[in-house]
Amino acid sequence: LVRTDFRAPSGGIEQFLVRSDSTSDSRSIISKDDKRKEQVDELDDNTYDISEEASTLTSVKDLIAGFETRKSDKLSSMLAGSVYVGVIDNTLMMMQYKTGLYLVDYTELNKELFYQLMLQLFGRCRRLQLENPPLLKNLILLCLSTRAEKFGDPSKNENESTLTDKCSEYVSILLEKKEMLDEYFRIRFDGDDVDSIKVSALPELIEGYIPQISALPLFLVRLCEEIDWDEEEACFRTLSWEVSEFYSQLPSIKEEKESETVREQVNEKIQQSSLVDDTDTKYILKNVLYPAYRSKVVPPTEFADPDNFVVVRMACLENLYKIFERC
Repeated sequence: LVRTDFRAPSGGIEQFLVRSDSTSDSRSIISKDDKRKEQVDELDDNTYDISEEASTLTSVKDLIAGFETRKSDKLSSMLAGSVYVGVIDNTLMMMQYKTGLYLVDYTELNKELFYQLMLQLFGRCRRLQLENPPLLKNLILLCLSTRAEKFGDPSKNENESTLTDKCSEYVSILLEKKEMLDEYFRIRFDGDDVDSIKVSALPELIEGYIPQISALPLFLVRLCEEIDWDEEEACFRTLSWEVSEFYSQLPSIKEEKESETVREQVNEKIQQSSLVDDTDTKYILKNVLYPAYRSKVVPPTEFADPDNFVVVRMACLENLYKIFERC
C-alpha cells in the first residue's frame, strides 16, 4: 500500500479493493462541446493570475488576499510533494508525503479549492454549456416541493399554490441578477420572463470536472436565499461559497453500483443529459481533483491542525520498517 519508489504508480490501494464490476480508471470524463473553448483564452493551470475583471474590483482582491494570508506553507509544500494512495470512504482519502501516511478529508479540501478557484477565475473561466437547457422554474419548484415534503412545517400549509408563488419570486430574483451572474460567475440564464428562462451554462472551474447536476436545484434555491446582494464583497464571498458547496459534492461511493440508474432518473427530471457525469468518485479524485490539490489549492492554517481532522498523520514508514524487521 505504501509507495516507496517514485516510478511506481500512485493509487496502489485501489487494487486491493473488491470491485463488483469491471469498470477501470481508463474511462474519460464526459466530453463537452469544444466550441465553448473559443469563448475565452487558454488558461495556464499552474498559475494564480487574477483576471482582468477581478483586478479592477477591490472586493475580489481583498477576498483573494484573505485566503492567501491564511496559507499554511508547510501544508502547501506537503500537498505539492504528496502522492495519492486511495479513497477510504465518502469523506476520507489517504496520501503519502515522504515517509508519512496521511488521512485527508477531501470534502473540506474540495470546498476550499472551488471557493478559491471561483475567485481566482472571476469573470474569465470557461462555461459548461448545457445541451438541453432546463427551465429554471422547474428546477426551483422541484427543490421547493421536495424540501416541503421532507422538511416542511405542516402549520405553514405550503400547498402547490404557495410553492408556485415562491418559485416565481425566486426566478424573478435570479432574472434580475442574471447579467452579473453571467459576467462574473459564468452562470447563464437565457430568456426574459419567469416562465421561459432557462439555465444554459455553468462555470468550468477545473477542466474535465462536472458538478453533480442532481444538486443544481438546491444550488439555485440557495442563490435566492443565502446571498447577500446588498454589499459587494459579501455578495461575491457568499456566491463563491455557494458555488463551492455545489461543486464540492461527489457521488456517494456506496451508491456507485446503481449510479447510472440514479443519474438517468435525474436526467429525465431536469433534462440535462449533456452534463450527467458517469465517472465514479475514485476516478474523479485520482485524476481530476488530486492534481488540483497539489497545484492549485491554498490550504489554510487550520487545515494543518490535527485537531480539525482535515489532514492527519496516521503512520510513519520508519516505524513500520522497525516493526517489520522484528517480525
